[in-house]
Amino acid sequence: MNLRTLVWKPLIAVTCLAIILWLLMEPEQSAEDNTKSASLLKVTVVEPLPSAMTMSLTKTGITQPRWPVDVVSTISGRVAELPEDNKPGRLLEQDSLLVAILDTPFRAEVQANLARLAQAELELARIQHERHVTTKISKGNKLSEFGRMTPHLKAAQAEVDAAKIALDSARQQLQDTQVTAPFAALIMSQSVTPGQWINAGERLYQLASRDFLDIRVELSPGDWDRLGGLSQGTPAEVVTRSGNRWQAKVRYINPALDPVTRQRAVILEVASPYDTNKPLLTDQQVSVHFDGPTEHQVVAAPASTLTQDGQVWSVSEGKLQLEAVELLDEDPEQIWFRFRQDPAKPRPLVKYPLSSMLTGQAVDPRGDDLQIGSL
Repeated sequence: MNLRTLVWKPLIAVTCLAIILWLLMEPEQSAEDNTKSASLLKVTVVEPLPSAMTMSLTKTGITQPRWPVDVVSTISGRVAELPEDNKPGRLLEQDSLLVAILDTPFRAEVQANLARLAQAELELARIQHERHVTTKISKGNKLSEFGRMTPHLKAAQAEVDAAKIALDSARQQLQDTQVTAPFAALIMSQSVTPGQWINAGERLYQLASRDFLDIRVELSPGDWDRLGGLSQGTPAEVVTRSGNRWQAKVRYINPALDPVTRQRAVILEVASPYDTNKPLLTDQQVSVHFDGPTEHQVVAAPASTLTQDGQVWSVSEGKLQLEAVELLDEDPEQIWFRFRQDPAKPRPLVKYPLSSMLTGQAVDPRGDDLQIGSL
């Protein structure tokens, strides 16, 4: 046996012994690790990424007619003409005939006042002539006011003025026998029938503007903060229950808060709401969608990640951390928020938090297939 053989045999024996000892110890260590892992709380996590997002707000609005007005008769008389197609829902042009009242007595009144005016002007001319003659005859003599016929002249002139005013009134009443639309309108309701006797002050129709429809939306202080403020002309989108969409814009903002709800009303307008086969009608609920400013470092996550007190649980180095957030928006499926601390830092979030969780508790995080990812 040579020297090389004497050296290698002990080395091979030691190596084999080490391998056998390692194989015997490995199952024991693996079992210990598995037992430790099984004792940790298993949590499902999602890993959303903070990013920029345009905030939006959807509120419920109520459609309202623009310029609702009751058309009443200013005179009494019998209906002489009533267009057959005048009915609720009809669109009218400005000055369209609504109803015509029998005008015979009003034309007679105009003629009577014309005669009265002519008689008054004749009397004024006579007095003026007599005054002129009297002044010529009494040249050089001092005359009294009565002698100069000054009061006669004033009375005659007043009669002429009164006759003119009476004639204007009679002509106006004659004109009022033709009741017309004061603006381009939609007939909301009708209260007059053919041949009806109408009394002065009686309502005939209710009209509203056909060119515009108003929508009233109530906004809370939080809504105002989310939108970053609104101004006249700010665009919005209106969606009806049937899915029809309309473009709207802010008409004005009510300067006074509601005394009960402490909310502020925004009035929007929709142009030409009735000029389609699917018109936007009054007195119905609609959804109004506003686009707000672009927010940065926004996280989108499942709604289930939010705790009852408005916080989220994150996982850092295998331990739970309770995070304060600024909630920006939410719906039944999802929430949008920004971390109060280190908002740009992404971190895994517990999808289904438990009330028994503790800060610093070690957990076994499991990935979720439905991760949100970057917006």
